[in-house]
Amino acid sequence: MLMPLQSVCSHAKVSLLLMLASTSFKQLSAQNDSIDSPTTAPTVTSIFNSSAPPTRTPTTSSPNNTASPTSSPTASLADSLPSTNLYSINWDQVDMNTVRKVDVVQTCLCDMTMDACDVNCCCDPDCEDQDREYFASNPDGSLACLAESPPAPELQFCSSESMRPVALPSSGSLAVVFAKKADELFISRSLCIVRDNNPELGRFFLDPVDGGDAALDTALEQNAASFLTPQEYESSSQYQAGNPIRVRYNTSAGWRMSTLRLPAGAWSGVCSESATQVVFGQNVPAAAEASHLSCLVPTTNLQADCARLFSGSSIHQLQVGEYVTSSIFHGVNVTSIEYVHWNGASQTLLANATVPTPTYDAATGECRDALHTLEYTLMYRSDRIVEAKASVKLTTAIRTRALEQHYQVRFVKEGEEGAARPTSGRPGYYPNFPLLAGLLEEEPVTLKQAIGRLVDGLPIPVARSDGRCGVNSLSPVRFGMNTAHRCSVPLTKSGLEQFCEGRATTTYNVYINLVTNGASLEADTAPTGVFFPISVQLLGGLFHEGGEVVSAGLSGRRVYVASWADERAENKAGWAEMGAPQLSEPEAMTWDPATSTCNNVVAGLAYEFLTARVGPVENPQHKVVDWRIKYVYGYWRFMDQRGALVDPFKMQEFWLNHTVQFVPMDQPGPKGVMPPAPPLFPKLSQDLFYPFSTSNAHGKPPSFIVLIFVCLVVSSTFVASRVT
Repeated sequence: MLMPLQSVCSHAKVSLLLMLASTSFKQLSAQNDSIDSPTTAPTVTSIFNSSAPPTRTPTTSSPNNTASPTSSPTASLADSLPSTNLYSINWDQVDMNTVRKVDVVQTCLCDMTMDACDVNCCCDPDCEDQDREYFASNPDGSLACLAESPPAPELQFCSSESMRPVALPSSGSLAVVFAKKADELFISRSLCIVRDNNPELGRFFLDPVDGGDAALDTALEQNAASFLTPQEYESSSQYQAGNPIRVRYNTSAGWRMSTLRLPAGAWSGVCSESATQVVFGQNVPAAAEASHLSCLVPTTNLQADCARLFSGSSIHQLQVGEYVTSSIFHGVNVTSIEYVHWNGASQTLLANATVPTPTYDAATGECRDALHTLEYTLMYRSDRIVEAKASVKLTTAIRTRALEQHYQVRFVKEGEEGAARPTSGRPGYYPNFPLLAGLLEEEPVTLKQAIGRLVDGLPIPVARSDGRCGVNSLSPVRFGMNTAHRCSVPLTKSGLEQFCEGRATTTYNVYINLVTNGASLEADTAPTGVFFPISVQLLGGLFHEGGEVVSAGLSGRRVYVASWADERAENKAGWAEMGAPQLSEPEAMTWDPATSTCNNVVAGLAYEFLTARVGPVENPQHKVVDWRIKYVYGYWRFMDQRGALVDPFKMQEFWLNHTVQFVPMDQPGPKGVMPPAPPLFPKLSQDLFYPFSTSNAHGKPPSFIVLIFVCLVVSSTFVASRVT
């Protein structure tokens, strides 16, 4: 209730609002054993490279010594995580004794990249004045700034404006409460709050210290499993955010002007040329989407389509305009060329070289040096593009299935190429944003520990374009999205028996590519699954390191997930290691010849995450408290036993299920947070005791000696006055 002037408001409540991107989740009632069709989520480029050497390697003669490698990579699993897929660590910023204080009230929520300027984010501290000059403008000439935070509710006090900090116990998380001074209007001045006697500053969710596996088990029991399906040119010659990128192509008829566009998958997943317009300042794809635009390139005549559909060499005919209407163009500098082998491993060829034109091998029916991945990096300075770079990956296309291609565009400010790190929220996670994950690393000299953050986040296996499991088929786990992914493993009856009894020694990535390529195999050929279940092999070395799969153990890698969505890799304390039970050697499989059934098969992985709310009840921030990955056991039965007798090479598809579940922690209700106790001495002006004290900081209470001296002087003066 509003009180007249000079009255006291005995109970004024101050509310806090936090901005948190939210989405409505469409829940599906689906269990691991009730999925009837494979999930064919878009496949992204593998975060990891398989170490198993291929049994045969494509060769070709291409110009400029960029032929496909004639020998297979021999790197072990310990080398299967190239540095290009991990962000570098600034060891100078690693402090093992510092605990980060998280401000759960952020006023610049559009700042989604660490140490780099986010386009149109006017409050981003990494943006300089010259950066803001090319931000998009409103019709009135003002900057079209992205939303920073919602307008907070205001309580008009008769006194001046103030801010009171709120410390949330457990982790030093911070919030603030603002008191707004009333304006000079008569009504406002008559109905303002003189004093607030409410001891609470608002109701907040406290930050839990540690969830633990017991809390995760409790949360899983309380939450039933559910899975979710996952411009024209302006008159100015300078680029502004949202302007199409001006390019030109060198054709037989001369230079052809156009704008930069990328292929993208239509509803069928087939590549649609020029489907995605690239505009200045906006990465493709965006942060909440997959790491690459992925689509399929089908062919009915591989020989005729090889050089036409799968070529990456045309990048050398492309030039990027420095300005929107400028005649200055920059050629694309190819910084690296990699070859992605048919077994999933990759090998770096040459940098600053010419991308070879694909060639068809009539003997094998393969298209060599076909484009696999094209990643553009456009370097800009204020309102212009100063350099265009490209990273290219090549592979071998086969006639039995469509080739999947991947595209990406990243805008990087000149001088920030190695520093920018995307976040997944500020500070809490936004729904559907990738979960930040990484591997524990240690600096050998100082023994400092930090997190080697994975570029694409925590991976989970998904199906290839043909529905089968593949080592290159990974997708990032997304916060708050309960999902189920399914892919198949083809096996003959005798192959299933070999697999079940542990006699198979072929790694899965080698096996599936032999099957896909139509290689001549024995009827009992099968992948191994004794030490490393197939689901773990699909992650390409995330949870294991060492030698060959058949002899190594699941003990080498320590995987962490960031508790907060904007956590820095240098602060190990802000990352949560996978809780028990750790992935270990699975239970032994048993074969039942009477029913052609393999029991105790690791038929998938279950990712489980415990989350918590921290901050004001109106809009709390979400963090990860604990997480783990568990084996999902089942049985595989070969159904057509009679058909297997007639045709021993007859295959059946066996399914692997990989699920993700986020469950909220069973937290106590929100608690009222009290302000700190008032200081013993009031805050005094710096020069109050001048010239007796000149070194005291502004606002700090005077020293005890000064107070005693002043008291003595005042007492003496009073006594003297009484005597006189």
